Formats: sequence, C-alpha cells, structure tokens
Amino acid sequence: MGNGNVNSVMGNIVRNKGSSNEQKDQQQPSSAGINLCRALSTSRYDSEALKEMGNEEYKKGKFIEALALYDRAIAMNTDKASYRSNKGVALTGLGRILDAVRECKEAIRIDPSYHRAHHRLATLYLRLGDAETALYHFKNSGKEAKSNEISQAQTLQTHLKYCNEAKKQKDWNAVLQRTRHAISSCADSAPQIFALQAQALLKLGKHEEADT
Repeated sequence: MGNGNVNSVMGNIVRNKGSSNEQKDQQQPSSAGINLCRALSTSRYDSEALKEMGNEEYKKGKFIEALALYDRAIAMNTDKASYRSNKGVALTGLGRILDAVRECKEAIRIDPSYHRAHHRLATLYLRLGDAETALYHFKNSGKEAKSNEISQAQTLQTHLKYCNEAKKQKDWNAVLQRTRHAISSCADSAPQIFALQAQALLKLGKHEEADT
C-alpha cells in the first residue's frame, strides 16, 4: 500500500551478601517457578487445572509462563476452544499479534459460536488495521462487544477511506493526518498504515521522520 523506501516499523545480576536465610532463599525457585515445573513435568494436573494455572500466571503479567501452561493444556485436550483463545491472549501480551490471530481462529474453528474468541479476534484485527474483518467478528461476539469498540472499527474504516482518497489526490498532508489518527486510535500494529504514513512523510520531504 504505497511505494518508497519504508523501514519496517514494527540484568543486572545482583549478588546479595546477607544472612544465611537470604542465601538460602536465593537457592530456592519461586513458587511460580515450582508450579510451572510441576505443570510441565508431571501428569497429575488435568487440562482444566493447567488452564486455571495459566490464567493466574497471565494475571500476574507472566505471559511466557501462561503460554507454557496453555500449551500443556492444549496438548492434553485439543478440542477446547477456550484453551486456544486464552493462548491467543498470552501471545498478545508477548506482542505476537499474528500468532494470536491464528490461535483465535483455531478457537473459532473448534467452536464457531464462541463469542469471546470472536471478540478477541476482532480486537486483534483492529490493531492490524483491518476494520472490516474486525466489524465482522464484533458482530459475532454477542454481548462481549462494546459499543465503543464497534465505533472504533467504524472510525478506522472512515480514516482508511479518506486516506485512500487523499492518496489518489496526492494530498500527502491529509494522508499523514489520517494515518496518525488511525495508529493512535487503535491500529498500532498495522503494517499497511505505517507504510502509507512513511510514504506520506517521504513525499513531504520529512525523510528523518519516515526512517523512525
């Protein structure tokens, strides 16, 4: 969507010299680490327990640990849409948007009426700048979809429409304004919008900004 040279946008180790208790604590893994090791190395947890453990890790912001637990749950039960959907959320937390899309799609394949997976997929497509697909999945999200999210998708559609019109007219200032609005509102992972923004910057002679 546009030409030009567009660049892709997209421990300290602390040694404590304290008491023997502190040194002992350093030698012991964290409770989260213990739980994760148990989950991955034993079969005494069922898939639902693993999913719940993954949820707890996710709530703590430990997305890698959550992902490992969801993967283990999926390995034990491949037919649960919620496991795939939750894995998609963990992947989103890690910034792996396209992988998250794939998992949410798989959740919907397993259960086409799974509202939460449709909703999560819609929000991912918003970030990718695909307003039409986002709206489709919002419409299949039931009560999960909020009116402001649907409005966001509709606004993104409008921005993209005017972007394309402005590009045809070579109104690069308008293109730049619309792409910036789209990115700041929701489409923060949309390669085609970033490419169009970079093209507008190049056309306006703002080469340094285009390279950032």
